[in-house]
Amino acid sequence: MDIRFINILKSIEIAEKRTQIKNKKPKKEFRLFALIIGLTISSVILALLSYAFSYKHLLLVSLIILMIAYFIVIITPFFTAYQNRNKIKKSYTLPFCLAIDLNIKKEFIIDQHYLPALIAIDKNELELGLLEIKHERTFLEKRIFLITGPVDKLGILPGIISSFAAATKFADPNGWLMGITYGYIALVILSLFFYHIMMRYDRMIALTELAISTKPNTAN
Repeated sequence: MDIRFINILKSIEIAEKRTQIKNKKPKKEFRLFALIIGLTISSVILALLSYAFSYKHLLLVSLIILMIAYFIVIITPFFTAYQNRNKIKKSYTLPFCLAIDLNIKKEFIIDQHYLPALIAIDKNELELGLLEIKHERTFLEKRIFLITGPVDKLGILPGIISSFAAATKFADPNGWLMGITYGYIALVILSLFFYHIMMRYDRMIALTELAISTKPNTAN
């Protein structure tokens, strides 16, 4: 496969990151995600310490921290909505224009810049690259479903229920219940990470297909 194809796809993501840094986009959403990870790790460490030293009060603190992490997962969309409240107000008057500015404009400018470079690559190389991307996306999707399947179907509700159940049965906790309580939040974090990668694959596939469609058909 022509290495240019791979380099162009990598350059697109690099350009997006630079645009985000320039516009200060990662901001508080990333901080909330980092906070969720930090709270989860702290909760697991405290749980391990509670079992190591047979100190149940540490386990209770661990469960409280874990429930806080779940709570942050729930309120993050509402926090984002509040943060963009002025834009949401404008969306009632010009919803389509706002959606374009927020979700399409940046990607459109970057894709428009790199599309000619993709078109310049040989069609056979593009088709081979597209085949490889689709194969990797399918393989990744199967791996994601194997690991985070329950999250995809049920959301975070089982984790919240198991956390409350573990807290109410604190005097006599069940091993399987504690496993679900701590393991499910890890699945939630993994699913958030993997779905972002899946969206990236879908966009690169669509862009490559567009580049192939613009090339003239060769006679057999």
